[in-house]
Amino acid sequence: MNIRKALAGLALTGTLTVGGYAGVANAQTAAPINPVEQTQASCDKAHDHLVRLHGRIDAVKDRIARAEARVDQLRASGHNDRADRLAKRIDAAKDRLAKLETRVAAIEARVDAHCAPSTATTPSQP
Repeated sequence: MNIRKALAGLALTGTLTVGGYAGVANAQTAAPINPVEQTQASCDKAHDHLVRLHGRIDAVKDRIARAEARVDQLRASGHNDRADRLAKRIDAAKDRLAKLETRVAAIEARVDAHCAPSTATTPSQP
C-alpha cells in the first residue's frame, strides 16, 4: 500500500513538474504574429461600430421628431394630459441622446487618435 502511494506521489510530482515547464515554455514562445494587422483589424472594427452608433443616433432623432409631431397632434385633439406625459418622455430621451452623443464624440476622438482615418467615418465628398 505504501509503495502504491509513493509511486502515485512520484507520478503526480513528475507530471506537475513536466507540465509546469511545458506551460512556461509554451507561454514564452507565444507572440503575436503581426501586431500591425491586429491593430488595423481593431481599427476597422472600431470604425464599423462608430458607423452603427451614428445610425442608431439618427434613428433616435427620427423617433423624437415623430413623437414631437404626435404631441402637437394630441394637443390639437384636446388630449393635453397625454401630450404632457409624452413631452416629458421626449425631454428625457433628448437628455439621454445628448449624453450618448457626448460619449460617441469621446470614442471618435480616441479612435482617431489611435487609428488612421477610415472612409467609414468620414463623410463622402460630392
